[in-house]
Amino acid sequence: EHIRNKSYMFRFQSDLNKYFGRYEQHNIIVALGMEMNSMKYDAYREVSRGYDPDRGRQFVTVSVGTYPAYDSGMTSNVPVITDNLSNMLSWYGSVSYSYENLFTLNANIRYDGSNKFGEKSNDKILPIWSASFTYNVADHFKGDWNCFDDLRLKMSYGYQGNMLDGSSPVMIIAKQPMDEHYGEYVSNIVTFPDPFLKWEKTGSLNVGVEFSMFNRRLMVSGAYYRKQTKDAYMEKEISETNGMSSYVVNGGEILNSGYDFSFTVSPIKTEHLRWYISTSLSHVNNEVNSLPAAE
Repeated sequence: EHIRNKSYMFRFQSDLNKYFGRYEQHNIIVALGMEMNSMKYDAYREVSRGYDPDRGRQFVTVSVGTYPAYDSGMTSNVPVITDNLSNMLSWYGSVSYSYENLFTLNANIRYDGSNKFGEKSNDKILPIWSASFTYNVADHFKGDWNCFDDLRLKMSYGYQGNMLDGSSPVMIIAKQPMDEHYGEYVSNIVTFPDPFLKWEKTGSLNVGVEFSMFNRRLMVSGAYYRKQTKDAYMEKEISETNGMSSYVVNGGEILNSGYDFSFTVSPIKTEHLRWYISTSLSHVNNEVNSLPAAE
């Protein structure tokens, strides 16, 4: 087996980090950039049987007809050549603003373009974005809530896309040698065409709270998330007269939600000894709201 994998990445980025205000209580961070990725994968694979390293690193010759199972395996032992090229072009930017240590706002956006959907796809470029907010409640009300060492509220929402390797909007066939039964060259279908193939899109919402009390003797964190995926990649059954029994389409809608809590207590906290007791609770709910119909 011989594998050659080459990948290239070029990134151009500019950054800005600025404090301003009378007491420099405002801070803004900006990053803008462009990224190009290319990956070339070449492989050659062939299985050679009968290697005997104890006899001078040579291959043992087996006469045809001695072992029928061996003859059958050698007949189907055809070398495999793989040649893949994947390209991606991305633009991205992020902005973060914070006021003292009270709250932080963050926004990110990214545009990804790929050649994995073919020339006729009108969804080769997908915007990906996210926004988050963190509020330091304990610092904001310092002096009023002395029992809290730390209290933070967090919220974020993001929208992203996903690509599935091995699928294509056009038909991909593998050319095979001449078939002895038909006396002609034959081919096999590797990927069934789907001209409407596009990105799988997911929106994610996260809400959480973290706080500690009594000199960090009690620490609690809780979070809730909800993730909805549209145009999910799923197998669609088709008639085998098409050359295969199923192919991948954007035909599903999936909803994932759940929550998790963690509690940590430190009953003993001295200079030389600290004892922590922790426990956690989580719940996950997965729903498939739609499935592609068979043909």
